[in-house]
Amino acid sequence: MIKRILCLVMVVAVISLSVYLLSESVGQSTDFRDMDFGEGRLEKLYDFSKNSHLDFYQLLATSMFRVNIPNKKLEELYRMVLGDFKCFPIPADQKTGKLEVAYENSWKEQRSYGGERVHEGCDIMGTNRPSGYYPVISVSDGVVEKIGWLKLGGWRIGIRSKSGVYFYYAHLNDYFKKFKEGEEVKAGQILGFMGDSGYSEVEGTTGNFPSHLHFGVYIRTDLSDEVSINPYYILKFYEKDLVYYSYINR
Repeated sequence: MIKRILCLVMVVAVISLSVYLLSESVGQSTDFRDMDFGEGRLEKLYDFSKNSHLDFYQLLATSMFRVNIPNKKLEELYRMVLGDFKCFPIPADQKTGKLEVAYENSWKEQRSYGGERVHEGCDIMGTNRPSGYYPVISVSDGVVEKIGWLKLGGWRIGIRSKSGVYFYYAHLNDYFKKFKEGEEVKAGQILGFMGDSGYSEVEGTTGNFPSHLHFGVYIRTDLSDEVSINPYYILKFYEKDLVYYSYINR
C-alpha cells in the first residue's frame, strides 16, 4: 500500500514538473514561435469569440496548444503579442482604399549576407513604387528603444510595446522625423518610409535589394531576452485594421 502511494506521488510530481517546464519554455517552442495559425484561422476564431462572447485569447490558446493540457502561459503570450498589435504597418491608399503591398511567409528562410542565418521577420514589398514612397507606421503604442544604422537592417527603428514586445522596422529610406530613444509613439504614427538601405558597414548604403520593409517581432521569455516569432499570420490578421493615408502628393 505504501509503495502504491509513493508511486502515485512520484507520478503526480513528474506530471506537475512536466507541465511547469512546458509552461516555462512555451515561448521558446517552435510551435509557438511559428505562429502557424493557417490562412484565415485567426479571423474565424476572432469572429466566433465576438459572437459567442468568449475570450479570444483563451480560445486561441486552446485551439493552438499541441498537447491536451490547459496552459495559461500560452494564453498570456498570445495576449501579449496580439493585444499590443493595433494596425498593419503600411497604410492603405485613402483614395482607392487598397493596400498596395505583397508579402509571403519567409520566416526562417535561409539568408547568407553576414554569414549563414535564418530570416527572422517578414518582408513587405511595395508594388512598383520607388524607395521612400510608402510610409511605415507603428503597429503599437510604445517607446523608441533603438534607432539608427545597422549593417544588416540599414536605417532601422525598434519600438518596445507596453507589454514588452519589440517591433523591428528595417531597411528604411528615411525617418519621418528625428526620433530619440525613450520617446513615446502611438499606434498608427508614421515612423519613416519603406526603403532599400542596409547590407553594408557603410552608413547610408542603398540599392543592394528591392525596396521593402523588413518587419520583425521579438518577445522576452523566461529563458531569453530576445526570441523572434513569425509575423506573417499576425500581419494577415491585422489587414482588417488598416490606417489610410493620402498618397496624392508623393
